Amino acid sequence: MKLSLSIVTTIIIALVVWLIMLWQPPESWSNDAVSYEKLLALTANNQTETMPSEKPASSSDTMVNASDVKQSNDFQQDTVDIVGLNRRISLVDIGKLWREFTDNKHLERTISTDTFAVYTVFSQFNASYSVADVSIGYERAALNDSAVTTQTLPTGKRFTLLSQGHYSNVDIVAAWENIDYRRGLIAVIEKRHFSGDDETVSLQAIYQE
Repeated sequence: MKLSLSIVTTIIIALVVWLIMLWQPPESWSNDAVSYEKLLALTANNQTETMPSEKPASSSDTMVNASDVKQSNDFQQDTVDIVGLNRRISLVDIGKLWREFTDNKHLERTISTDTFAVYTVFSQFNASYSVADVSIGYERAALNDSAVTTQTLPTGKRFTLLSQGHYSNVDIVAAWENIDYRRGLIAVIEKRHFSGDDETVSLQAIYQE
């Protein structure tokens, strides 16, 4: 099993959004502070330097516009364990962490089912949101007994930015723009759902209770 390059693509997009948030003063942190066109242009430049070009989605792919997704609040106390890497890093180094994760073939071999999830969790941000604890890992329930839990997902008031589905890069960028950095942000969770050859994504922000 080889993880799709779209996982890395999504994280690069997320990183671009984070960096743009850093360039702006706090009072300008709003959904329309930066145009989608500028975000995508910056993302395209970053992708050219970091990874091969992404294969365009075919017309048969199901895409959902983020503006049509119903966002919701949900107080979540369920315990979810993940197995992978956990590092405190500068967010500009997220690509290095992804390479370390995808190169871990021993961990990949512990997957015991073709239906599983890969999480990326951003938490414990510094004051400028330039450094965070970042975890990338598989859901523990999908792995065999040799895998050791490296993190339990944080609990709190979850806000669904993208419900599980197929999304374009524009949709994912738009979802990141909807994070409210003034509500006591605890964590941002991107979840990649794999079922056979099908891959979907969901995105949530966790705020203080």
